Amino acid sequence: MNSNTMKQQNLQTKQKSVGVAFLLAFLFGPLGLLYASVVGGIVMFIFGILIAIVTLGFGLIIVWIGCIVWAIIAANNVNKSMVSGFDTVQQGTPTILKQHFTQADLDSIAKEIANQEASTSGEIRVTIHAKRSWVQRNHSIQDLALKEFQRLKMQNTRDRSGVLLYFLFAEKKFYILADEGIHHKASELWEQVAAAISKDFKEGKYSKGICEAVRTVGEALQQHYPRKADDTNELSNEVELI
Repeated sequence: MNSNTMKQQNLQTKQKSVGVAFLLAFLFGPLGLLYASVVGGIVMFIFGILIAIVTLGFGLIIVWIGCIVWAIIAANNVNKSMVSGFDTVQQGTPTILKQHFTQADLDSIAKEIANQEASTSGEIRVTIHAKRSWVQRNHSIQDLALKEFQRLKMQNTRDRSGVLLYFLFAEKKFYILADEGIHHKASELWEQVAAAISKDFKEGKYSKGICEAVRTVGEALQQHYPRKADDTNELSNEVELI
């Protein structure tokens, strides 16, 4: 499954530069317009030939101006459509998650993360993965959690004190992945968190179980990594849905 980072990279790759579109159209007319619009380039090329014949070449200035305007508009339209499509991907929630998590549930989890991080320099993230892709079919849940940990750049926190609560929802599995700074200091805590999550999930209290897990992890982080005077929120508190 593509990550948001990968989607962002794809978005940047497919976007058209308005500046480049203008320059190419200015220098090469219909041929330069092909960068922003293949259809536009073909249309203006044919139109340019007709205008050149009728006006003995004097009307080509109109064709050139038309190509420049068309190139700028086409490049802008491509970029708008790409951004719109990217926003839809980010905001789209898999159906299986919509059935069990309301926006209020997600907001309550994010709020709990913020409340806990107010007293610690540690960072907590929650990812709810609807189901593994075909490519991921042979990956262990630890592998999936590690890749998500890295995708969220949790290994880059200042004190290496990030904790990821990763849920593979379709399989009702979860994994708690802590960075090296906190893992050994609170290793006995992870089993307690896992037991609490398991109980709530069996009862269908998904949001409650996650919030309690966040609270327990937060208390451990507060003990080992109290908030510093210069502490900043290094990672988003929003729940990741994939």
